[in-house]
Amino acid sequence: MNKFISYLLNITFLIGVFIGSVFYAGPTLIAIAFKNPIAGMNQGNLQYLSIDYLNSRKSNYIELIVQVDEIPSKSIFFTREFEHRGLLNFLVDEQILPVQNSYAKLDSILPFQMSFTQLQQVNKVHYNVGELGIDQLKAGDHFIIGSIPGYGKRIFAFISGIFVMTLGIGSSALAVLSLIQNFRTYRKTGDLPSLPNSFDSKVNGIKFLFGLKSKENEEQSTDN
Repeated sequence: MNKFISYLLNITFLIGVFIGSVFYAGPTLIAIAFKNPIAGMNQGNLQYLSIDYLNSRKSNYIELIVQVDEIPSKSIFFTREFEHRGLLNFLVDEQILPVQNSYAKLDSILPFQMSFTQLQQVNKVHYNVGELGIDQLKAGDHFIIGSIPGYGKRIFAFISGIFVMTLGIGSSALAVLSLIQNFRTYRKTGDLPSLPNSFDSKVNGIKFLFGLKSKENEEQSTDN
């Protein structure tokens, strides 16, 4: 009876691995590689934007305050790691900063607040709202707040998705062939071959996870 239960468990596990890898994990990774950066984002109007140093003195941190569709938000950027790269590119596109040496020129305009005329010239923006406010804001071609996976991450996600799906299909195919061979043996001999991962090993594994196996071993050593 244990053999049949073991086969049932393994077949159930096999189906789960196949479905999970081929229809969920693999396609999810591939979808990340081809995801449209603004898919699912809200579209609205940029109503306010100001930039200033985080402290009264010049520092490596700048504070960005924006308001989109009556939703205010505040973000902090560490300039030494160029976290504000998207913001600078946006300011260059809006001709607020020059193309050349825009990183250094930012100091000369702070504190800065976009005028009503400048705000009116900005096309519709795309944004997502998180627990702490706007966690993604895309204006024009640039993400001012947040980011999207780079090309390296997208390629890695695509390759990983293909690998997961191939692994799921390959391992499932090998397992099916093994099961077919075992059932052929059963039809010829009337004896169902044992699987390497038997019912008893699954039970022992569950006992080990819950600490029951160690208690049994202690009781056996005490009896001896």
